[in-house]
Amino acid sequence: KYSSEGLIVRFLPLLVGLRVVCLPVIKFLELFDPVIRRLAGVPLPAAQSAVLDRAALWRHSAQVAAIARVLVQRGRLYRDDAYVAGLLHDIGMMVLDAHFPKELRQILERCKKEGGTRVQAEADVLGITHAAIGALAAELWRLPATIQSAIKQHHAPDGALADIVHAADVLSHGMEAGDDAAA
Repeated sequence: KYSSEGLIVRFLPLLVGLRVVCLPVIKFLELFDPVIRRLAGVPLPAAQSAVLDRAALWRHSAQVAAIARVLVQRGRLYRDDAYVAGLLHDIGMMVLDAHFPKELRQILERCKKEGGTRVQAEADVLGITHAAIGALAAELWRLPATIQSAIKQHHAPDGALADIVHAADVLSHGMEAGDDAAA
């Protein structure tokens, strides 16, 4: 039998190893808990109205993250970076929804009436896109520059990680369109 002190000494290397492996995951969850809660549909304060279907945005973001991770399994990029960039690629949409609901509604209505891309409508109405806003958030969170760039450029990729996120985003939208057609 081991005393509790003996157990701690015996398993200390394992605990230290788990801390090294799990600490980044714990930090990630702590950092993104408010974001994940919003994406999962936790209501905004009454003074702010939500324009987006947060559950659908969360499903899309999770799907883009999963696809991006699969796309890099055989590549040289880090799968975790691809996953995080995919998960957060549309985080700027949450910022627009939370802080600019009137303008976001105008953007979405304009796209319905006139066609065109949402990104172009954002640039016309706000002078900035959700991708650029998301990149600013990623910068404030001190995420790696590659992730910031992938978020910013996911509609106009300019590098390896941005290319992966763009491809995952296009594939996800294609799968969603297929689901709508099948329904």
